[in-house]
Amino acid sequence: YGHHPTEINSTLLVAQKKAKNDLHVIFQPHRYTRTQKLWSDFVQIFIDNKNIKTLYVTDIYPASETPIDGITSKKLAQDIQNMCPNLKVIYYPTYNEITQDVKNILQPNDLLLTIGAGKVNEIAEELAALKS
Repeated sequence: YGHHPTEINSTLLVAQKKAKNDLHVIFQPHRYTRTQKLWSDFVQIFIDNKNIKTLYVTDIYPASETPIDGITSKKLAQDIQNMCPNLKVIYYPTYNEITQDVKNILQPNDLLLTIGAGKVNEIAEELAALKS
């Protein structure tokens, strides 16, 4: 259940111990208000978790909220990248682009996490179907 920084951090700590190769994360923030309120916490968890090779950030899942000016996944991705220059952070507004990119970079024994409370699990399902 990954829409709060504490939960995400716990998930990442376990994943880093379990990953046999590279760790890649697809993150979909949940709600504009939550993203705004916890912005610096979201940035901090990716600063603290240094073993992530690639972080994909997709658009905020609004859960019926209206957008808030200046609160975007693109800006969040930029802030994370600015604070974590060694982390490859990529913003993708659509799932199709993420799926294509991830499909092309995953290697055997890589671990891919999809984190978020929106429709981010659809990416995992699509990638799993490609693997079969």
